[in-house]
Amino acid sequence: MSVLQDRVSPRPFGEIRKVLETDLGRPLEEVFDRVDPEPIAAASLAQVHRAVLKQEKAEVAIKVQYIEIAQRFRGDMRTIDFMLRLAGWFYPGFNFGQILNKLTTTISAELDFRLEAHNSKRAGRDLEKGGFGNRVVCARIFPDYVTRRVLVSELVEHGVKISNRKGIIANGMNVSEVSRNFFDAIAYQIFVTGFFHADPHAGNVLVHKLPDGSPQIVLLDYGLCAELDPVQRKELSDIWSSAITHNNIKLSELAKRYHCDEFELFASCFLMMPYVYHTMKEKIYKNVEFERSIRVQVRERMDDINSIVNRLPKEYAFVLRSLMATKSISHELGSQLSRSMCLLRYSLYTSHAGASFIRIYYLKVLAWMETLYALFMMSFFKFQNPELAKTLETKYYA
Repeated sequence: MSVLQDRVSPRPFGEIRKVLETDLGRPLEEVFDRVDPEPIAAASLAQVHRAVLKQEKAEVAIKVQYIEIAQRFRGDMRTIDFMLRLAGWFYPGFNFGQILNKLTTTISAELDFRLEAHNSKRAGRDLEKGGFGNRVVCARIFPDYVTRRVLVSELVEHGVKISNRKGIIANGMNVSEVSRNFFDAIAYQIFVTGFFHADPHAGNVLVHKLPDGSPQIVLLDYGLCAELDPVQRKELSDIWSSAITHNNIKLSELAKRYHCDEFELFASCFLMMPYVYHTMKEKIYKNVEFERSIRVQVRERMDDINSIVNRLPKEYAFVLRSLMATKSISHELGSQLSRSMCLLRYSLYTSHAGASFIRIYYLKVLAWMETLYALFMMSFFKFQNPELAKTLETKYYA
């Protein structure tokens, strides 16, 4: 599916010009000194062209929505509405309207680039307040050139997709540093501010080298965002902190809030791998039943996991989507950095707010020791069960 991120078949430039001139209300030549007719990226809703603004003399990226997408969306929603109403006759107890409302809200947000510009500006301010400086930023938006279908932002020169490990190394950047900065930013958004990028796949995250040699991560496409209220932010922080520090009593309490009697399965929804695999212990690992139980969970428990996910607040679905993106990028980068530990630093900030520095430090050290041991055992497990390990790392998700 990665081909849909930025490499779908582009639309003719004539169509792009028509959208630009209609939305900006002027001939193209009055706004830009130059527009490259060949797109630098093309995705499912829009494509991006390199250009130079006439007044600002700045090199920019123009994101232009495809001309008929909005009309097609409205037609598709009418069709889906009819189908769901029909399904309602056969399943009267199921609320199909929720599915349509969620889908309509999500896609409508992505189709209005004015909302994306607003979200990007807000996220950028949050990252700045969080002390990320130049490490992680949102692309600068030029507000005078933003409409529902057009968005003009700074061009990230010599940027590579964050999943491009070879490109990162070729540009003299450290893969572990890139990974850490990215995981830190996503964790900060989810666990600390509560306002987060809900679709941070590799096509929406670029990395380039700053003049001082350090990597800078640029987050793009804030069309799909979500916001957690303080209660949800605390609960999610509790879930992640408890899962990583193996606080099974707290996990059990959290799972029961969602009518789940199996805290291991509940934790697996967020870890995106079987909880027992994450808490690898030698005595379990050497047991033949351990391997069998993992295979059963991967193959036969997905319906149960989906059932748990469906009981979670709708905002949590976006959190899971965001976490899945970080897992995918971590796998692509092949970094030895522990994603779970990077996220733990920020979940503890909220889950243990008010705790002493010593208590927080103790939990971090304990989690690090257990994680290092689990990673060591996992390495041996991968050697003995390469196919199963690959399934767990790349496909285990509800």
